[in-house]
Amino acid sequence: MSGNLKQRIQRVIAEQAEENQSDTVSEETLKAVLSGNAGVEPQEVERALDELVADGTLTQTDDEYRLSNDA
Repeated sequence: MSGNLKQRIQRVIAEQAEENQSDTVSEETLKAVLSGNAGVEPQEVERALDELVADGTLTQTDDEYRLSNDA
């Protein structure tokens, strides 16, 4: 998995959270932003999200993601 995609996901979450004054971002929003603006396939976004949750970078609640306190 591209480290670049993982970094982009983290940036999108941080930017969306700041813009919306919420610490969580939906999977749907992440897919829309990364697929629409960067041409990333939704399946690639899903795999990267799974890896980021597994390594502790993100925390997932239902279909919402946030940066972990340790990230």
